[in-house]
Amino acid sequence: MQRSTLLAGIGILVSLAWVGPASAQEPNFGRALALTDTELFVGQPVNWYGPGVVYTYQMEGGSWSRRGMLTASDSSRMDDFGRALAVEGNTLVVGAPRKRDGSGVAYAFQRGTPGGEWQQTAIIVPPQGDDHTEYAAALALSGDDLLVGSPAAAGTGVVYHLRRSGSAWNVQGTIRPGADAGQSGFGSTLAWEGDRLLVGAPDADSARGGVYVVERGTGGGWSEPSRLPLPGAEAVGARAGSAVLLVGERAFVGAPGAGNVFVLRRDGSGAWAAEGTLLPPDDPRGTRFGASLALAGEDVWVGAPGVDGANGRVYSFRGDTPQGWQRVATLEPDATVGAVWPMGFGYAVATAGERAVVGMPSRDFGEGRVMALGNSGGAWQPGEVLEGVIYRIGNALEIGARCEEGAMGEFPCTNMELVGHLSVDDL
Repeated sequence: MQRSTLLAGIGILVSLAWVGPASAQEPNFGRALALTDTELFVGQPVNWYGPGVVYTYQMEGGSWSRRGMLTASDSSRMDDFGRALAVEGNTLVVGAPRKRDGSGVAYAFQRGTPGGEWQQTAIIVPPQGDDHTEYAAALALSGDDLLVGSPAAAGTGVVYHLRRSGSAWNVQGTIRPGADAGQSGFGSTLAWEGDRLLVGAPDADSARGGVYVVERGTGGGWSEPSRLPLPGAEAVGARAGSAVLLVGERAFVGAPGAGNVFVLRRDGSGAWAAEGTLLPPDDPRGTRFGASLALAGEDVWVGAPGVDGANGRVYSFRGDTPQGWQRVATLEPDATVGAVWPMGFGYAVATAGERAVVGMPSRDFGEGRVMALGNSGGAWQPGEVLEGVIYRIGNALEIGARCEEGAMGEFPCTNMELVGHLSVDDL
């Protein structure tokens, strides 16, 4: 058997700067967030030379303590695991929309008690009959019911309603949009509250975008999706529906391509009408204002990851003012000293009670970070900054490692005689 050894200080490998692969530029750690009063879940779908990871954190002594790192049972390099998250109680569902040659799958995890170890219980595959791309791009969970967005299925996109039976998730119904001209991307985003569902279709009408409301009847079935009016959403590339938020009788629809958020309200007759538009304080072009939405107490947070050279900000709006919806606060990323690449602060936002988290998935060479915040005396204060673990090729190799069964870690040993590193200072 051929034997080779990895040595340090022998051989020459000159490198003045390490640069990640092109795919590292995708949003990474912090791309997807899910938050409860005591737990935090962070998706890291692009782990460069390793599989996607979901990090679980527990609030302990006022700070977030990492409890675990979840991967798929059939994990593979850059498998997109963690791009979508849905959690309720002791159930966690993770989307991997590019898995299996881009068709996508979801993974269900369960634990026995709060704080217990998560165990994968099911791989949820797309139903047969529709041509799927990026199945599980969006997820919404309520009890034993799960909604899964598949924005390319059937040419328009669909949302599947699944129900848990034991450890299996079975399709109960399919929500499909009407035959609107230019319809596509239906199911890219979801907001579910009670018996009402908002479905975003940001690719519709040459990426002008759109949003639909669906109602669940007493028998459990879903109504025909009804497209909501979005006055002023005529700009090509506005991508209305990229983020959606449902709060009682109000709907918020992010259009980051145009840099605004539409606010709609349902009246007593059941009709939806425009109530206002949220805007950034400066020129909206390039701000991606409306890329993410969250409810923090009585305020609505809007992520604008393109502001300030793509370092990003989050803006807080309040509706109970004499002037209607007004911006009441601005959240900034932490000091940018030493940070590399634009941060993308506000790409994802999650809130729960007096706690919040904001994703910065392109920060630090595209590794990504997450800022935690807490509400103190009515004001949100920045706290710790969380980071993941980036798997790098050869990371596990040590000096003296030998070829075993034709490979040394990720490296095949064919025709390999000697690999070493010499620091630039020694050249």
